[in-house]
Amino acid sequence: MPEQEIGPVLTRLEIVERSLQNLTQRVYALESSAHGAATAVVAPPPVRIPMPAQPVTPPASDTRPEVTSMARETLGVHKPVWYPPATQVAPAPMTAKDVDDLEYKIGLTGLLRGGAAVIVIAIVYLVALAVSRGYITPQVQFAGEIALCMAFIGIGFVKRDEREEFGQLMTGIGSCGLYLSFAGAHLYKHLYSGEMLVGLFVALSFANFAFALWRSSRSFLIIGMIGGLTAAMLPMHRYKPMLDVELHFLILVPAALIVVKNRWKEMAVALWAASTAALIPALTYDAVWMVRIGALYGSSLICAATYALVWKETEFDAVCAFSGLMVVAAGIGALTFDSVSHGSLHVLVLAGVSAGIGLGFRHNLKVRNAFLLSSLLVAASMAPVGFHRVESAIAFGLLSIAIALASLRFGGKAVAAVSAVELALGLCAYTAPWVTTNAHFSLASESGMLATFMAAAIACTYASHRAGALSEGSMFAALILVSPMFSRLGLVLLTAPGVHWRDSMAILAPFVILTFGILAIGRSSQWRSSIVLGWVGLFICVCQYFQMIGEEPISNMFDSLFLATLIGATVLAGNAARKWAGKDSFDTLVGTCSALVAIFAVRLSIVWLRSPGIGWTYPMAIVTGLLFVVLVGVAITKWSGWRGVLPIVWCAMLGSGMISTVIRDLAPLSYAMETIFLIANIVALLAVAKTTSDITKERTLLTAVSVVGIWFLFSKLGYRVLTGVAIGMKDAPALSLSWTIYAIALVTLGFAFSARYLRFWSFGVFGTTLAKVFLVDLSGLDPGIRVLTLMVLGLGMVGTGYWYISHRPTTELPFSDDHMPNGTGSP
Repeated sequence: MPEQEIGPVLTRLEIVERSLQNLTQRVYALESSAHGAATAVVAPPPVRIPMPAQPVTPPASDTRPEVTSMARETLGVHKPVWYPPATQVAPAPMTAKDVDDLEYKIGLTGLLRGGAAVIVIAIVYLVALAVSRGYITPQVQFAGEIALCMAFIGIGFVKRDEREEFGQLMTGIGSCGLYLSFAGAHLYKHLYSGEMLVGLFVALSFANFAFALWRSSRSFLIIGMIGGLTAAMLPMHRYKPMLDVELHFLILVPAALIVVKNRWKEMAVALWAASTAALIPALTYDAVWMVRIGALYGSSLICAATYALVWKETEFDAVCAFSGLMVVAAGIGALTFDSVSHGSLHVLVLAGVSAGIGLGFRHNLKVRNAFLLSSLLVAASMAPVGFHRVESAIAFGLLSIAIALASLRFGGKAVAAVSAVELALGLCAYTAPWVTTNAHFSLASESGMLATFMAAAIACTYASHRAGALSEGSMFAALILVSPMFSRLGLVLLTAPGVHWRDSMAILAPFVILTFGILAIGRSSQWRSSIVLGWVGLFICVCQYFQMIGEEPISNMFDSLFLATLIGATVLAGNAARKWAGKDSFDTLVGTCSALVAIFAVRLSIVWLRSPGIGWTYPMAIVTGLLFVVLVGVAITKWSGWRGVLPIVWCAMLGSGMISTVIRDLAPLSYAMETIFLIANIVALLAVAKTTSDITKERTLLTAVSVVGIWFLFSKLGYRVLTGVAIGMKDAPALSLSWTIYAIALVTLGFAFSARYLRFWSFGVFGTTLAKVFLVDLSGLDPGIRVLTLMVLGLGMVGTGYWYISHRPTTELPFSDDHMPNGTGSP
């Protein structure tokens, strides 16, 4: 900036500096005069702004940021400008004004109000002391009490405009003292009758109401309300409920008007609580039921309307819930005190009046909806309570359907919730006597109730879905509600006099149908909740089926039908959970379904093959079923490549093979049938081993298992053939000859398929056979048979050795693992 432009800027800065110094000195002078000379505040020394001619250089250790370049250019300073560090201001000490406020609060709360309580206690103690010692007559006591109380009331009126409601406090002391004096004069001094006491209480309550209306005082409203309602209960000492009700409303109405005028929402709730409590003596007395119920309804409706008139939307009560709560509580109270002798239709009057009050609030939709909803809840939930059991249950169910349909038309979650409440009440009316007293309904009545409940459950869940609930959640709720109802309905119908099914069958049949439906829904929608529920239903069906067949036999037709249905349900359950199950759990899912289907298939084989037309034994039927499971499992594995089926197939193969070797010992069996079973098991084992090898790429272990299993089966087959009528060999040589034939077959297959492990296993079989012949067979044989056995075994071994020798040039290389098809020497 040129030097000729710096001069005016510096002049202006000096003028601003002088003005600030003058203003600071005046402020400190005023503070010093206000606090006195002893506490005068010394003004700080004037602070001058560094001029461009004398720039201030910051200390070497200062690390503060420099002023901006614009400021330096404005002041003409080309070096960083340093300002002294700012001093931290200490918190201001408590002033005399703060001490005065604290002292004032202590004096008000601790002395004034505490003193008022002490005075009331002193009055009570003084009166008790004077009465106990007989210093004054009852009349004088009463006059003195009245005079003292009136003195407090007079002081209160004179000091009514004093701060902190001092006048109201004094008046309140006098008013409470008058109530106590009036009560004591009647109860202990016996100066006047109960009617006079009621009149004095009512008159004093009206005086308190007048003061509350004049001064807008909650305290005097409470005093007058308590005193007046107490006076209304006093006639019950003489059992005059009508007078009690009249006095009750004589106090309730002006109290409600005062609450409405002053817009005291919390006082409306307090008025309802006090009014309901004050009506309990009249409700419990055996008076005209219309008087008792009418008093309860009128009191609750007045309080509900009062609350609605003063209600403002807040976070605590955003929908005027207390008005609806008062109406509902009135209905519950009426049913509690009078529901047996006169039914429950009188709640319709309460619902109608409540709805009329709600319609009067045309410009406040939340208040109107609160009254209408409470009216609907009262009429629908309480009117059928006084009916007979069946009528009440059906009425609740029909009302639930009607309200659910109304919810579809008018919308709203609250209406849908009322529909669910109706269904719950209907179920309570149905189940409570059935559980507690074992009461039995007629077929028509119970079927009608269950059908109504199922329709209501579907309507409720659909209404909740339309009101905003999730589809899966609504469907799950519907299934949970409908399932036990449907099962119970099936039990009722299938055990009827015209059907006479067993209970286990009657429970299983509808449950299987229900499980099919749930799994179909889960399969089409892929809802996990439905799939899980379907699996639970399948588990229950399986348990119920085995309980059913364990009780007593059933016909083959029903047994086959149930088994076929369970097989279909299992397949559907696995298919439904197929997309839901992850890659790691898919094999487990397939294995679980395969195990269930295998059990049902074996059971179905037993049912069919043991029917009168076939008459097979249990072992034959079981082996046939297991072989069928093996055949189907192998086909499924080859077609789909599912590894989860293989464990079930191997288990079935193991069971079939073990039973086939002892099948003749378990039950009578022909020679041909035993031979067929053994050959079928050998073929099945080869098929299972080949399929497993193709899927798992395993050779060594499968070769060993197959060789040992077939050796076991072939030994039994050879033994049966060689010891049969056509040949007639003894047991030991027949078994040895069978092993020799099996060893020759193994070595032949080993060379044919270049399978080293088969040839090694043939050596093992030859060795085992040779050991058996020398250790067991030769010791007990005739010389001719002994020579024949040795000749056969020797020729077999010689022939095998010659095969090795004659094919050595061509078979030397294939003996190496490197030239096998899979590098292991096995097929």
